Amino acid sequence: MHKMKSSKIIFVFLILFLLNSNVLAAESKEIALGNLGAIKLVVPDGWAVNHSLLSVSAAVNTVEIKLRPPNGFPLVLVLSPLAAAKDESAAAKWMNDTVKRIHDDFIKVSVEDTLPIQNINGPHCSAMYVSVTDRGVKNPSATDFRYGIQGAGKIGNVVTVFTILTNSKDGKERDMALEVVRSAIHMP
Repeated sequence: MHKMKSSKIIFVFLILFLLNSNVLAAESKEIALGNLGAIKLVVPDGWAVNHSLLSVSAAVNTVEIKLRPPNGFPLVLVLSPLAAAKDESAAAKWMNDTVKRIHDDFIKVSVEDTLPIQNINGPHCSAMYVSVTDRGVKNPSATDFRYGIQGAGKIGNVVTVFTILTNSKDGKERDMALEVVRSAIHMP
């Protein structure tokens, strides 16, 4: 009898955990990247995904992927896969240099005195980013964001930059946007 009760309790806790997590509330979206292959994103339920081809220069095109949570929540995630990584050391150098430039630009507009560079790693993602509170934004809106995260990384064999803009310093939507980046998969 005791075994039966503990099994039921574990089952109930497992169901509650799954209902309160994003495990059941996400779908995979595959987005073509032209000659770079495709990227697969685990998109939270209800989030809008748009993508478009951008010309960076006459020789370089990239895909800009924008994700937004439902119900007009003031957050946008922009993910831009840029190029195939030549090798691990070149990708690491590019990532470090890019995040250092982001840091140096952000510190000029930051409320914070210091901006730590943070890491985000997933099964197919290795990235670094900086978070900032923009001191110039006095009246945040759906187009003028108070908080920003910007970073660079390697997803599979593609180097990418990403930006998260929001009016909520913390919260589940911000965490969900970082999880989209962390869980991204490149398919050559």
